[in-house]
Amino acid sequence: MESVSRFLENHDNLIKKIHLSFNPLGYRYRSDVCYWLSFVLKNGLEELDLVFHGSNNLMFLPSLLTAPNLKVLKLSHCVVNLPSIIGFKSLKSLLLGSMDIPKSVIGLICCHCESLQHFTLEYCSGFTKIEILDPKSKLETLILNDCQTMILDNLFAPFALKISSLKTLSIRQKIINFFFLGSPHINNLILCRQAEVPVTRQESRNMKDRIIGSLGNVRTLQLAGWAFERLISDDLGL
Repeated sequence: MESVSRFLENHDNLIKKIHLSFNPLGYRYRSDVCYWLSFVLKNGLEELDLVFHGSNNLMFLPSLLTAPNLKVLKLSHCVVNLPSIIGFKSLKSLLLGSMDIPKSVIGLICCHCESLQHFTLEYCSGFTKIEILDPKSKLETLILNDCQTMILDNLFAPFALKISSLKTLSIRQKIINFFFLGSPHINNLILCRQAEVPVTRQESRNMKDRIIGSLGNVRTLQLAGWAFERLISDDLGL
């Protein structure tokens, strides 16, 4: 810990990217992490990747608010004040992994991060729907990878999008049980079903009636891990 501190103190002006992955053992090293970030975030850091392993971490990082030049931010296994992320004006790419995220925060991030182009959620929880309705958003890529809160025990989660800039939407879930509100304008839609269990008739019907039926504005569709019934194949022209 002391060696890292000395290095950062002597080279803080040269550092543009930091990847930190370790188990801080609860609060024991919290002050050290904040101390490190206080050096690099104030002097032009452009990319920050923080992964805190362990289930008892409470890593609130107020120094993130003083990073006006940050362009890429990756946070995994962190507990942070997520609304504070909306203050980043230069942020172009954001990844949140293995975190609890209130449903309202997702829309706020896309609305207030004015330069955000790429947004990824991996193994996150806390929300039961996705709603991004800011027509001024510059978001080009939205990736959802195994966000279990969209699986609602035979209920279907709504997915509302009104983003003219969106080019790619990638959804990788164990069960495809969401539906689109309206017809999203997307250049490339990727749907990957990752579960090993058989496709239920209810899931298949949802795919046909509430997903495929809403894709009139989608240019290309990529499907993986799906067993198609005849009725879906006919609708797709397969």
